[in-house]
Amino acid sequence: MIGEEGQGLSYILHSLNPERILIGAESIGIGHDALRRATVYARERVVFDRSIDMNQGIQHPLAERWMYLESAWLMVQKATELNDLGKPCGAEANAAKFVAARARATMPPGKLSRYMAALAMQKNSTSSVYIASPH
Repeated sequence: MIGEEGQGLSYILHSLNPERILIGAESIGIGHDALRRATVYARERVVFDRSIDMNQGIQHPLAERWMYLESAWLMVQKATELNDLGKPCGAEANAAKFVAARARATMPPGKLSRYMAALAMQKNSTSSVYIASPH
């Protein structure tokens, strides 16, 4: 037997914390790449002789997405620090994974999802990956 009798489940759950943190960091990376692509698309898309990224209706949803991703990154950092110090971090690891997945998947009311859908329909685009639900 390894460890104390009756503690198997807690050992397994504790061992999953680094994986939860890693998944959170991966989600944030995917979210940042999607945001970068949406920003480039908005900058390059010209309507009525001006780039659509000059409109606040475009800027605000992109900024909101960035704020969600940055907030999630802070939770990932906190969970990572606790884990590295050998301290209990189950709640933080779970929260890091959850908020990171939510930040990646939550689109500000319809606008960013339409930009990403338009980008995904362009020839040779891999952006359709970012539209899929994390569930």
